[in-house]
Amino acid sequence: EKKLRFGESGVSGLLGTEGLEEKRVRKTANETVNNSITLQNDNELFFASPSNVRRLFYALIRYSASAVADFRLAFTVPTGTSLEWAAVHADTADALAYQFQNTSGGASFFGGGGVGVIRLLRIDGWFQTGNVGGNLQMQWAQVTAEVSDAVVHLHSMLIAYGM
Repeated sequence: EKKLRFGESGVSGLLGTEGLEEKRVRKTANETVNNSITLQNDNELFFASPSNVRRLFYALIRYSASAVADFRLAFTVPTGTSLEWAAVHADTADALAYQFQNTSGGASFFGGGGVGVIRLLRIDGWFQTGNVGGNLQMQWAQVTAEVSDAVVHLHSMLIAYGM
């Protein structure tokens, strides 16, 4: 009888390493954008995926932005990849809100609580690469360009599991 065991490189055993492989990335430092509405690739929140693979992903994003600049977020994937993701967050009135995207680069907007005021986004999604592998890449920017700092904070994370 084979048993699944957890190892440093993910899950191995009966399903093989692609069956339940876990990938994790975590921000090791704050990253700042100032006065820009152009979506930029996050320096740390991305990972590569081979062709013809399905993955579930989860993200916990710690961000801050002014109430004028707000915060815009997207995920990009390789051409031919199916993608769906949804975010649950507190809106600017601190009411529970939900946003959904199903296109690569499709951006959702999230209210800023003020410069330096950290807000949380919980994101759940899935993607399936086609004949071309590549990165699941988080991108972000301000919604309205303002001379203030929008920040994705230390310990934000992106985790994915094979399906």
